Amino acid sequence: MLVQFITEHLMLLSFCLSIKIS
Repeated sequence: MLVQFITEHLMLLSFCLSIKIS
């Protein structure tokens, strides 16, 4: 469960970062 929680948030963070960069 914890691993899934971490991966989902990492994906969300990277997604938001890519939007802010572009």
